[in-house]
Amino acid sequence: MICKRLFSSDGGEVQSVIRVSMIAAVDSRMGLSAQGRIPWDVPGDRAFFRSRTYGQSVLMGRRTFESLAGRVLEGRWCAVLSHRALEGASRWPAGTLYSSPGLEAALEWCAARADIVYVSGGSEIYRLMMARADELWLSRIEGDFGCDLFFPEIPGCFALELSEPRDGFMLEYWKNMSEA
Repeated sequence: MICKRLFSSDGGEVQSVIRVSMIAAVDSRMGLSAQGRIPWDVPGDRAFFRSRTYGQSVLMGRRTFESLAGRVLEGRWCAVLSHRALEGASRWPAGTLYSSPGLEAALEWCAARADIVYVSGGSEIYRLMMARADELWLSRIEGDFGCDLFFPEIPGCFALELSEPRDGFMLEYWKNMSEA
């Protein structure tokens, strides 16, 4: 859990925490994407992502944001790590999108809006956040899709707590036991 600072109505500081949850769909080789695109179409996984992240903050890198092709993640706050201006940012409702080159600023923005920040890619952002993650939600898509970007190796401090078949994928939930 990452601490977040909140302020009470009398101006006093209050400590709180935000849970860091990584969420990804991967193929049988832990592949995330091929040539900047998700190479599978699994509606059940998209529905799971939508239901899991709804009402929460989502953290991603610029290339992942651009892969949305202007689609807004309705009902979520989105923080994007980027040194550049974001294409398609004007389509987002005011106050729902934040861009920052700094991870700490992005996490603080997320923490001010939700109890959970869902890290949703890409591969460099997953690598950057793995040591801070409290949990992982992996949708395992059967097959090798020739991916060129991959989800990082899951450290030994994570324990598989759930593995259940879903419509078109296997859902896994991993918990970071070093925080328990």
